[in-house]
Amino acid sequence: ITYASVDEAHALLRAGARAIDASWTSTSDAASAADEDAKDGFHEERLPGAVFYDHNAFADLSSPLPQAFPAASELGGALGRTLGLSRKDDVVVYARTSRSFAAEACADVLLEHGHEGAVRVLRGGLEAWVEARPDDVERGADGAKTYPAVEYGASDGKQRATTHVNAKDLLQNLSTQRLQVLDCRQKEVFEGAMRDSAYLRIQGRVKAFDGFREGHIPGAKNLHYAKLFGVADGDLAELFTGAGLDLSMPVAVVCSGGVDASPMVAA
Repeated sequence: ITYASVDEAHALLRAGARAIDASWTSTSDAASAADEDAKDGFHEERLPGAVFYDHNAFADLSSPLPQAFPAASELGGALGRTLGLSRKDDVVVYARTSRSFAAEACADVLLEHGHEGAVRVLRGGLEAWVEARPDDVERGADGAKTYPAVEYGASDGKQRATTHVNAKDLLQNLSTQRLQVLDCRQKEVFEGAMRDSAYLRIQGRVKAFDGFREGHIPGAKNLHYAKLFGVADGDLAELFTGAGLDLSMPVAVVCSGGVDASPMVAA
């Protein structure tokens, strides 16, 4: 995942790149899940010409798990229909706050499924943009731009190495130990003292998911994703080695859903 400063993102947008607001609201409280909606923030203010990427809507809804990674067979058509995005479009992805990694999760989806245009994540999110360019912000639901549906486009056919692992890979890894495993959930969840829970909003309805299990994959290391907030790039290595990782060896990052692992992969 490649980051762009506000100036770099502005230059990309002026050159025709598309802005994608990938903000995401996650909560363990049903009442606040019903009241809070990341799209409300999008309607309040956004980058010029931005469209809204709904993580819940784009997730693989055939999976029993929340925030399941989108299937390639469904994603392209959905991007073309709902966002008017084609495979070759350059994009700048952002979240409302710098204390969110939802933009990285969206960028990971695009890159994993072979998006051919440039994919950049706005460093600092909308907060940084508004601070640097307060007069270059769209506001109000009525002014949100809509794009006609397009064909997302077929893949160029090139074989790309995946950056993802699945449950089978990790089961095999118990024997091979080829990968280090980094669990980026809270310490209490990792240690089995607390169970994760989530409330997701799908088609306007709030649904509870309580299917998470206690504990962790045997041998995994733990570093909560929130520990990355505010850490300078030069200090990341110390943070990871402090968690027990050997940075010369490959690492598989796991979490409860897809969003939280993305910043670890980006780092």
